[in-house]
Amino acid sequence: MSFHAPTLEEHLARYGFALWFIKRRRVLDVGCNNGYGDVQLSWGAQSITGYDNDEKMLEKARSRQYECPAEFKRVDFNTDEFLGDGFDVVVCFETLEHVDDPDALMRKIAGALVPGGTFVFSVPHLIANRQHKTLFDKQAITDLIGRHLTLKELHVFDERPVTKRHCWARVVDYVGFAQKV
Repeated sequence: MSFHAPTLEEHLARYGFALWFIKRRRVLDVGCNNGYGDVQLSWGAQSITGYDNDEKMLEKARSRQYECPAEFKRVDFNTDEFLGDGFDVVVCFETLEHVDDPDALMRKIAGALVPGGTFVFSVPHLIANRQHKTLFDKQAITDLIGRHLTLKELHVFDERPVTKRHCWARVVDYVGFAQKV
């Protein structure tokens, strides 16, 4: 999978944000794709488990070199339960908008965290396309996270102009973290 250069930089910046939370922690990456961000996380994590629904991407993830133990599993976020409940940190970048029921995914995420565990996330603001099943504005993401965890910080991230069919738009993502009390 190749990325347009700014997109890769933006994804890596999200994982860079997560580095603040993962030092010597057991990390679950929900929607890990091909493991590119997990290489960054492995610099500080105790261990990494990556979940994705695309086996071809998981094969690429398994072929990368990591600085800590890393394992990758195929999980359908719409139907499968998460394996294990002992994660100190769960990261979930640009994934909540792709599932049929984000509330159900958040229940699984909250259940996977240990008490005091941290959830680090990002979602795009109201970007409608055929892959996005749920659109989020600031209130919708705040409400979703708040039903399951205690939201600690929510930031506007990555505001940049993009073009589509000669129309200019501002793309905004929300990035933040929450804790399981």
